[in-house]
Amino acid sequence: GSGGTFGGRYGSGSAPANGSVGTAGTAFLVNSVSFQEVTGNVPIPFHIAGTATGLTPGVAYWFDAVLSASANTASMQNLSCYAQEF
Repeated sequence: GSGGTFGGRYGSGSAPANGSVGTAGTAFLVNSVSFQEVTGNVPIPFHIAGTATGLTPGVAYWFDAVLSASANTASMQNLSCYAQEF
Protein backbone atom coordinates (compact mmCIF):
# COMPACT_ATOMS: atom_id res chain seq x y z
CA GLY A 1 0.00 0.00 0.00
CA SER A 2 1.02 3.56 -0.60
CA GLY A 3 -0.34 7.06 -0.94
CA GLY A 4 0.49 10.18 -2.84
CA THR A 5 -0.87 13.18 -4.69
CA PHE A 6 -2.08 14.11 -8.16
CA GLY A 7 -1.63 17.64 -9.46
CA GLY A 8 -1.22 19.74 -12.57
CA ARG A 9 1.34 22.27 -13.78
CA TYR A 10 1.87 24.46 -16.85
CA GLY A 11 4.63 26.60 -18.29
CA SER A 12 6.42 27.84 -21.38
CA GLY A 13 9.74 26.75 -22.80
CA SER A 14 10.87 23.13 -22.58
CA ALA A 15 8.36 20.75 -21.04
CA PRO A 16 9.61 18.55 -18.19
CA ALA A 17 10.73 15.01 -19.01
CA ASN A 18 8.49 12.09 -18.12
CA GLY A 19 9.27 10.87 -14.60
CA SER A 20 11.00 14.07 -13.51
CA VAL A 21 10.22 15.76 -10.21
CA GLY A 22 6.94 17.68 -10.59
CA THR A 23 8.24 21.15 -9.73
CA ALA A 24 8.66 22.73 -13.19
CA GLY A 25 6.27 25.47 -14.22
CA THR A 26 3.32 26.79 -12.21
CA ALA A 27 0.64 24.75 -10.42
CA PHE A 28 -2.82 25.28 -11.89
CA LEU A 29 -4.62 23.68 -8.95
CA VAL A 30 -5.23 25.44 -5.66
CA ASN A 31 -4.78 22.10 -3.86
CA SER A 32 -3.44 18.80 -5.12
CA VAL A 33 -5.60 15.67 -4.86
CA SER A 34 -4.33 13.21 -2.22
CA PHE A 35 -4.97 9.47 -2.15
CA GLN A 36 -4.26 6.53 0.14
CA GLU A 37 -4.18 3.03 -1.31
CA VAL A 38 -3.76 0.26 1.24
CA THR A 39 -3.83 -3.09 -0.56
CA GLY A 40 -1.49 -2.63 -3.53
CA ASN A 41 -2.16 -2.39 -7.27
CA VAL A 42 -5.65 -0.89 -6.99
CA PRO A 43 -6.81 1.64 -9.64
CA ILE A 44 -7.75 5.03 -8.19
CA PRO A 45 -9.89 7.20 -10.47
CA PHE A 46 -9.07 10.90 -10.37
CA HIS A 47 -9.81 14.17 -12.10
CA ILE A 48 -7.65 17.29 -12.03
CA ALA A 49 -8.70 20.60 -13.53
CA GLY A 50 -7.60 24.17 -13.18
CA THR A 51 -7.22 27.54 -14.82
CA ALA A 52 -4.03 29.14 -16.11
CA THR A 53 -4.33 32.93 -16.20
CA GLY A 54 -2.11 35.71 -17.52
CA LEU A 55 -0.83 33.77 -20.52
CA THR A 56 0.77 35.68 -23.38
CA PRO A 57 -0.82 35.35 -26.85
CA GLY A 58 1.50 33.72 -29.40
CA VAL A 59 3.58 31.87 -26.76
CA ALA A 60 3.48 28.05 -26.74
CA TYR A 61 2.63 26.52 -23.34
CA TRP A 62 2.78 22.95 -22.04
CA PHE A 63 0.67 21.34 -19.34
CA ASP A 64 1.56 18.32 -17.26
CA ALA A 65 -0.23 15.87 -14.98
CA VAL A 66 1.93 15.27 -11.90
CA LEU A 67 1.87 12.13 -9.73
CA SER A 68 3.96 11.88 -6.56
CA ALA A 69 4.00 8.60 -4.61
CA SER A 70 4.75 8.72 -0.90
CA ALA A 71 6.25 5.21 -0.96
CA ASN A 72 6.82 2.42 -3.49
CA THR A 73 5.93 3.35 -7.08
CA ALA A 74 2.85 4.66 -8.87
CA SER A 75 1.78 5.20 -12.46
CA MET A 76 -1.00 6.88 -14.44
CA GLN A 77 -2.83 4.92 -17.12
CA ASN A 78 -5.60 5.55 -19.66
CA LEU A 79 -5.37 9.34 -19.46
CA SER A 80 -7.46 11.85 -21.36
CA CYS A 81 -6.00 15.37 -21.39
CA TYR A 82 -7.38 18.54 -22.89
CA ALA A 83 -6.81 22.27 -22.88
CA GLN A 84 -9.33 24.94 -23.78
CA GLU A 85 -8.58 28.51 -24.75
CA PHE A 86 -11.17 31.22 -24.19
